[in-house]
Amino acid sequence: MKTSVEIDKKLYQSVKEVLGTETLRDTIKKSFEEVLHHKALENSARLLGRIDLDLTVESIRKQRRKRMM
Repeated sequence: MKTSVEIDKKLYQSVKEVLGTETLRDTIKKSFEEVLHHKALENSARLLGRIDLDLTVESIRKQRRKRMM
C-alpha cells in the first residue's frame, strides 16, 4: 500500500536506531511487527492470569536440596 504521511524526524531516527533498521520502509514494517508482538505477549500474559506462589526462603531451599539429590 502506498501512502503519504508526515513523520517526525527525531522520532523516526530514534526508532530506527532502537530497531536497528536502515530504511524508512524497514523501520515502519519492523515497528508494526513489534506492536503486534507486544500485543500478543500482553494477551498471553492476561490469559495465563496470575499465579500466587507461596514461596519462602525455606521452601526454596528445600526444593534446591531435592534437586541436588
